Amino acid sequence: MGSLRQQVYGVIETCKTVLAKGKGSALPPVDPTTIDIAVAILQEAKQQLPNDKVLAAVKLDTPYEWTGILSAMEIVERSIPLQAARRISPYMR
Repeated sequence: MGSLRQQVYGVIETCKTVLAKGKGSALPPVDPTTIDIAVAILQEAKQQLPNDKVLAAVKLDTPYEWTGILSAMEIVERSIPLQAARRISPYMR
């Protein structure tokens, strides 16, 4: 899941960059590549974490908006367990 987390970070940064540049002016439409990547990430996260009810509620509906994609990716990012949390410490027996 490490690479999924990195992909999520990439989309989050793209969204934040567009939103920061668009303050006070009209935002450009979300490009098809960002849409496809966000949809794929969301589907993969739901497949990997089928019992996460919050993640299951996340939807990317049309018309796609930067804020909606950002919110969805932030939920995905927070749903992915950290690698360190999965390791069992040798001191915890």
